[in-house]
Amino acid sequence: MNLEEGFFFEPDAEGQVKVCNEFPGFTHMTILPNGRTVSVPRSHAVHPADSIPTHSRAEIRALLSRTVPRFKDRPFVVEKVCWCTDTMDRNWLIDIHPAHHRLVVATGDSGNGFKMLPVIGTYISDLVEGIKIPELMKDAWKWRPEKVDRVERWGGDGKTMDLDEMDGWKAPETDEGV
Repeated sequence: MNLEEGFFFEPDAEGQVKVCNEFPGFTHMTILPNGRTVSVPRSHAVHPADSIPTHSRAEIRALLSRTVPRFKDRPFVVEKVCWCTDTMDRNWLIDIHPAHHRLVVATGDSGNGFKMLPVIGTYISDLVEGIKIPELMKDAWKWRPEKVDRVERWGGDGKTMDLDEMDGWKAPETDEGV
């Protein structure tokens, strides 16, 4: 693990290791019919031939070269963009939406949700059911609109990148995967 450059997940049942380059993430900006611009993930289920940007591939190769040199030239088995929701400060956001009091927001896992869900799920369900959560958690996970910059982020150049400005990831469009 190198918190500035990337990280690995333990091998799965088939022995494959997930390797990720570390940076604040991708967007995929799209203009909605109402004119609003939002980031919409490009689903690997719909576009299975999509890969990762050339830039990311190079960063992962460099990470492997520095951390596990014996893997640096091995072919990648699968390449896909991982869509996770990061908050600006990489901390959880688990709170009742300030303008929509019947909406509980639970996001900002910054790649940690898979391993934390068994623990964090209890607090999320408590919020949904109207049960108060401990003050320490409530304060740590509160809605925080004041966190609008990535000062507390690490990895890469600290900037979010839009996929449409990157090369090497997008498979050609077909009639099946539009």
